[in-house]
Amino acid sequence: MKKLMVIFTVAILLVMAGTIQAGLTTLADLLPGGSTPSITSGDKVFSSFRDYNSEVDVTTGTASPVDPADVYVTPYQDGAGDYGLKFTSDAFTATGGTLGFLTEFDYTVTAGAGFLICGNTLTIAGTAADGGITVTENAYEAGTTDLLATKVALVTPFFEILTDSKTYTSNVQAVDVHKNISLYMADGSNATNTLTEFTQTFRQIPEPATLVMLALGGLALIRRKCVG
Repeated sequence: MKKLMVIFTVAILLVMAGTIQAGLTTLADLLPGGSTPSITSGDKVFSSFRDYNSEVDVTTGTASPVDPADVYVTPYQDGAGDYGLKFTSDAFTATGGTLGFLTEFDYTVTAGAGFLICGNTLTIAGTAADGGITVTENAYEAGTTDLLATKVALVTPFFEILTDSKTYTSNVQAVDVHKNISLYMADGSNATNTLTEFTQTFRQIPEPATLVMLALGGLALIRRKCVG
């Protein structure tokens, strides 16, 4: 009887795990033709996921283009209280040889009512035994080519920069983000590079009209991020 109960419990846990996995939002869901047009994190809306491309230039070695259905996207809040998204996947992997592996996509983030986005932080997690991993992010004022900031995070066998945080050149209500993920192998060994996750969080300040209302309400001392 005890053995049957253990088997039954394990079966239930496996079913629950499959249900949770199936309920996660993937990048494929958010891209055009997917089932989810946007995802909300805190007071920010992330939408218009687009221009996805993943390709591998292989001389020798092993890597495959990343299927967006294998990239999971979840709302995220960092230690400073800023909201954003976390992207996780086991598909950003390259092994051996000499190859380049590039994945790109864009999306738009819109601030909550009464606020302007004034900067953001990029973080990554991964390991590189050869060559390296680089994640580059350009932020533009939505609908324009006005570059607000560029962030770069990287991992190599010799050093790493896991976080890059920038204040924008101007405060805006919505931001277009262009993401560039590069894995490269250099020495022909049988080493493996893997990017496991990357996150973006966005800082904001109240719009001028909101500041006036806060001042009238006696809350003018509210902390304004990105000032300075």
